[in-house]
Amino acid sequence: MVPQPVLALLLLFPVTKEVEAAKDAQEADAAKAGGRAPGPKGLYYMRQTIGNACGTIGLLHAVANARPDAQLGAHLKARVIVSLAGQAAMLAFF
Repeated sequence: MVPQPVLALLLLFPVTKEVEAAKDAQEADAAKAGGRAPGPKGLYYMRQTIGNACGTIGLLHAVANARPDAQLGAHLKARVIVSLAGQAAMLAFF
């Protein structure tokens, strides 16, 4: 049981062939949707392009979505870029 209240929960797991196949399918769906991540409007999502950074990207997602009024969450949401690739590239200049 997770103590309440909970704003975010991060799960880290090893990458397998099945995980890679699911990721490829999601990326194909995103490409069909014009390069945007599927999901609710207002949901902050950044594609991970930096190797071995899954925890960092997960924390950025958690902060931006759980506390959009927080300074980092507001900063990230103010810089939403149209494409997933552009959104990931933004991290290099943050």
